[in-house]
Amino acid sequence: MATSTQNLGRELQSKREQLGYSLKDVAEQTRIRKVYLESMEQGQFEALPGQAYITGFVRVYARHIGLDSDDFLARLNAPQETDKVQSPEFNPDDKAPDTPEAQPPSGRGWGVFVLSFVVVLVLGSLFYFMLISFDSGSPTEGSAKDVVKAKETSLPQQAEVVAVSEVVAEETPAPVSLPTVPPEGSILRMLALTESSLIIHLDGQKPHEYLLKAGLEQSWDIKKSVRVKLAQPGAAQFWLGLQELKLGELDGFYLSTAPGE
Repeated sequence: MATSTQNLGRELQSKREQLGYSLKDVAEQTRIRKVYLESMEQGQFEALPGQAYITGFVRVYARHIGLDSDDFLARLNAPQETDKVQSPEFNPDDKAPDTPEAQPPSGRGWGVFVLSFVVVLVLGSLFYFMLISFDSGSPTEGSAKDVVKAKETSLPQQAEVVAVSEVVAEETPAPVSLPTVPPEGSILRMLALTESSLIIHLDGQKPHEYLLKAGLEQSWDIKKSVRVKLAQPGAAQFWLGLQELKLGELDGFYLSTAPGE
């Protein structure tokens, strides 16, 4: 029996063949590699490099052949139905064989409880009156109360200051470490994750602006330096050679052969 992902892959293949497109045509027009197109048509979406690629490639491919990309992604991400494991019904009449049944308290036990309660009550009353007598005769009543009150009022303020400092420390973002361009130069690769734009300054040349679409791949040869400015953070992923740039919430970056610039 075909799975839901296999059915979605066949839907892509059927629509492409109806339009008379070959996989090579689609690869050239969408700039998605042919091997990824084949994986999607076979329902093997997990063969794509990652979730960002799955979302971007599926959206671009579906739109290119005239399918509703949002509906297609919703069906792709829908949870698969699994067999429900039925647990045995609980019978309130069933009892564990080793659990002894509770016995009603005897009359003797109830009498002991009442006697103990009376004794505790009497002792508590005596202790209370002794405390009152001791406080009334103490010459340092006012100073002791002032000291206790001062300690009680200072503790919440100190705790509040510590809490605020901890929150500020947690909200401070960690610095982003970016690699340097090797002396022999390198290649900067990009994968667009959503519709956006960027401006790139390459080796001090005139800046160029690029319009981005989800799934778009682009690469640039770098000799000494490159500066990239994104219209919004997270619009694309970048690699310098084989090393991925961890940008976090940054909307731009600068790389050069001289570290620390």
